[in-house]
Amino acid sequence: MLTPTVDPGQDGDLVAAADARRTWARRRAAGLPDSVAGTVKLQGMPDDRRQAFLDDLVSGTAAHLSLAPGIKVGALNAGNCPGLALHVAREALQAGQLQRVLERRFEQALAFDGCFIYLDAQNALVIWHALPALHSARDKVLSRMLTLANLQALDTGSGR
Repeated sequence: MLTPTVDPGQDGDLVAAADARRTWARRRAAGLPDSVAGTVKLQGMPDDRRQAFLDDLVSGTAAHLSLAPGIKVGALNAGNCPGLALHVAREALQAGQLQRVLERRFEQALAFDGCFIYLDAQNALVIWHALPALHSARDKVLSRMLTLANLQALDTGSGR
C-alpha cells in the first residue's frame, strides 16, 4: 500500500512510504526490508501552463491539467453550471486526507465557500467549484481548492 504525504518541512517534496507487510514472508526470504520510503520533488504547475489551462476553461475547450501522479484539475459541469474540479485519485489520497478536507471545509466555511466535496465512482476525492466569470477569481479559486486539499505545494502561481 503506497501512502503519499506532502512533508511540510520540505516544501514541494512528496514523501511516500510503501507498506510491505502483505508480502512480508517473501520479502524477508529475499532479504528485503519490511518497508520502503523515498522522496520525490514535486515541480508544481508552471505559471504558463496554469494560465493556458485557465484560458481554456473559459473558451469551453475540454481543459484538464495533471499536477502530479493521481492529481489533476479540469473542467466539470454540474448540470448547466460550468465548474472547476480538483481530482485526487484514491491511490494518491493521503491517510486521513478526506476527513481533514471535510473538517477544514466546515471549520473555515467562509474561506472555502462554494467548494463542494465528494467521492466519485472511482473513490477519487473531488473538490468542485462553479467557474467564476473573472479570470483573477478563477486563479484564486484554484489556489483555494489546492489549499483545501492540503496540496499547496502544487500551487506555484505568483502572489498566492
